[in-house]
Amino acid sequence: IITRAEDDTYEAFSQTITGGLVITAADYPVSVVADKETMRGAGTVKLTADSTVDEIKVTGIVCSDDSIKPTKNEDGTYSVSLPNATKTYIFTAQIDGDLSNYGEGTASCTVSVSRKKSSSSSSDTSAPTYGVNTGKTENGKISVTPAKAEAGEKVTIKATPDSGYQLDKVTVKDKDNSNVKLTKVNDDEYTFTMPKGKVSVDATFVQKDAADDNSAAEKSKVIKLQIGSRIVNVDNEAVIYDTAPVIRNDRTLVPIRIVTETLGGKVDWNGATKEVTLHIDGKEIKMTVGKTLEKYGVAPVIIDGRTFVPVRFVADELGATVAWDDATKTVTITKIEK
Repeated sequence: IITRAEDDTYEAFSQTITGGLVITAADYPVSVVADKETMRGAGTVKLTADSTVDEIKVTGIVCSDDSIKPTKNEDGTYSVSLPNATKTYIFTAQIDGDLSNYGEGTASCTVSVSRKKSSSSSSDTSAPTYGVNTGKTENGKISVTPAKAEAGEKVTIKATPDSGYQLDKVTVKDKDNSNVKLTKVNDDEYTFTMPKGKVSVDATFVQKDAADDNSAAEKSKVIKLQIGSRIVNVDNEAVIYDTAPVIRNDRTLVPIRIVTETLGGKVDWNGATKEVTLHIDGKEIKMTVGKTLEKYGVAPVIIDGRTFVPVRFVADELGATVAWDDATKTVTITKIEK
């Protein structure tokens, strides 16, 4: 028997179902389409982002390369200029609205650019390439692809440990001996964006038993939340929560109760003052719904009866690290427990 109370949209009703009832999520409502999926050389790409339902709004488009900023046109489309460099870009729609009633989907598209060399003269006037030097390693080997790359091009580092060993650490230094940011793909693979000038790559390998001893004192709690999904993944186990993280005004907001309690804390709610108190790691953190958190420029909000805070608040106040995957719109929260 299905019943529904009267509200501003529907009259009250009660319906008896005989037999089976199958409830399926609606089709994912947002799409992002580029007028060019591949390009040779520099050029402009036009992006169209649409939502098929009124309550889900597209508020903007972001690129996997932070230096690339799509510009909104008068007709609601977006334009972006891409440089003459071999690279693949992922463009993802920023969404305002609750996607929990919709099936899985990805509001993104990819555009691949291949560098175009000048053929107007005998000399090559294309962008310069820089070398990637690998240092001598013991107990394993490393390889880089490509061995030379333009500034802004992605370089992949792959490690091959000897038997009984595993990769311990990888560092990349630029021409000024400053660290280059690495992105971990898996335990034996990393990528980085080539700077201007040559770089050097070094790696160390350790025995597996020694690496296990070093990490035995540390345990981590990993929480994964996807925008619009009520499925929360805690240490690779799925838990269905009663609300989903959202994006509001270009900020990712997460339900604070499930995050805090999963990390070993406690949440108290004062309905009279609309004050939330978090107890975690011996600390007491207070905040008020509707009152701006000065450090973050946004106030906690109540959505579907739950208090939401910016994800950066979690990282700073609860002692966790936060990673964002644009392609899947997934937030990964990790806290090391010693």
